[in-house]
Amino acid sequence: MISRRIGSLVVFLLLGVLCPACTGGVNVGFGIATRIVFDGAVTDATVARVTRFEIQAMGDESFTAPVALTRAAQRTEQVVYRPLAATRSITLGVRAYDQADVLVASGKSAPLVLAPGKTTETEIILGEGTSPDDAGGEVDLGTDLPTDFGGGGASLCSLLTPADGVVACAGFESDSDRLSPFQMIGAFTLDTTHVHRGTSSLHLETKGDTTTGRTFAEVHYAGMPDAAMSVMRVFVYMKGPPPGNGTRLLDFQQSGPSTFRAISLGVSGAGLLTISQNKPAGSSAVDIKKSAKLGIPFNTWTCLELQITWGNATGGHVRSFMNDNPIADLDIDQQTADSPLLSSAINGVFYDPSPGSYYDMWIDEIVLATAPVGCAK
Repeated sequence: MISRRIGSLVVFLLLGVLCPACTGGVNVGFGIATRIVFDGAVTDATVARVTRFEIQAMGDESFTAPVALTRAAQRTEQVVYRPLAATRSITLGVRAYDQADVLVASGKSAPLVLAPGKTTETEIILGEGTSPDDAGGEVDLGTDLPTDFGGGGASLCSLLTPADGVVACAGFESDSDRLSPFQMIGAFTLDTTHVHRGTSSLHLETKGDTTTGRTFAEVHYAGMPDAAMSVMRVFVYMKGPPPGNGTRLLDFQQSGPSTFRAISLGVSGAGLLTISQNKPAGSSAVDIKKSAKLGIPFNTWTCLELQITWGNATGGHVRSFMNDNPIADLDIDQQTADSPLLSSAINGVFYDPSPGSYYDMWIDEIVLATAPVGCAK
């Protein structure tokens, strides 16, 4: 049995063809026992190419969990998926990839209603191109199982204006006027390998600092306005967890003071989303660092948004979103207002790894605003 744990979520792949003991009912407690079957039109040679599955949850929780194979794939597999305890309604999608990360086959379940403490059983048929789901009919996999949330088409930066509460936007195209408000720190290139919108994105690479061990590649914007709310929205493409203890990704911090203070949305070394806040000056607030039960999907574009309502002990709030879904585990409700203002906005990679370590990621469509943005813009 292969097991992968991400937070409180666990995916098990039972080795080999579905065993006799698994038929006639599988009892795994609160979870989903999923029988994965390659459609008859998928050849044995195609099945043999499969080296990993991705289990994608859609509904009460949004998640992508990779499951690697250590032997040849079988025409029938059994996966046990343990969702978050509060999940009641969910649809599962399964994608099968070969060693070159080429999508081989995919399919999805019918919408599932989960009973507390009970095992839910389902079957997913994997087909090439489109495949039938449990409810019958054909599933357009490009629509029902999106790889890139809200991706495709031209950059939308030119359509966003101060009337939308937008302070700055960068789609990392060739139009230099859209890049000019930002400073690039570290190694970066406009890149066409992974693109969310438009024709290019920003590829950030960390080369490692052999002196301090710190390594970073970031996009900086200085001078966020003094407004009731500050918001940063960005699409990120990460290939895997960052080295060491993790990295910040979206960060509002002070510019220049000797006492560093910031509010940061990041990813831990285990791939879980995190939030941190340094205690504001002269307040009763406390330093906070939280980790969500939710991990960021890898090898796909993900929309992240950090919203900060500036206020005192009763009026300060920090909210985080992934693909427009709120991440309640990362909520902060305490004083956020500080002096000086946290007016410097930073997006990118910054961590303390072993000296000389390397990490790279892609970002696209950064929006800084004084009002919620969302992923559609």
